[in-house]
Amino acid sequence: MILRGAIYHHSKMIFHDGSHGIKYLVLLNSPDRDEPYLFVKTTSRPNRKPVIEGCSIERSLFFIKADKTFFKKDTWIQLHEIYEIPKADISKERGLQKVGSLDEKITDEIVECYLKSQEDDILPKHRKLLKPPIKEAIEKLAEKFRKKF
Repeated sequence: MILRGAIYHHSKMIFHDGSHGIKYLVLLNSPDRDEPYLFVKTTSRPNRKPVIEGCSIERSLFFIKADKTFFKKDTWIQLHEIYEIPKADISKERGLQKVGSLDEKITDEIVECYLKSQEDDILPKHRKLLKPPIKEAIEKLAEKFRKKF
């Protein structure tokens, strides 16, 4: 099982506007069974973005300082667009590979920031994947600990 906070590099990303590019993506959920992967993209271009670590609800951004995590440059997680990729399509997605992960604390903060900044625009199915019912959350946590030992 891939856990939320996984970082993927996509060398052939097709953006919502149809343009193409190279991007790092952060996985916001821990997909199970036939659940889709929910990604947000990142950028290291400042372009007048806030440089205060953490959540910027009004800008739908989460700022991570260089070398605090996987990212070697100051990085903004862009929360205004979510990219849903069906689980069956992940292995077929050309140019997509897992390259790292964020720790649980930062991942939880990013998900909470997303939920707050996009509160009125989150699809119900995405909300359920990001904040699953307690039983599913406990099962996923148990699975994670079984794999560590």
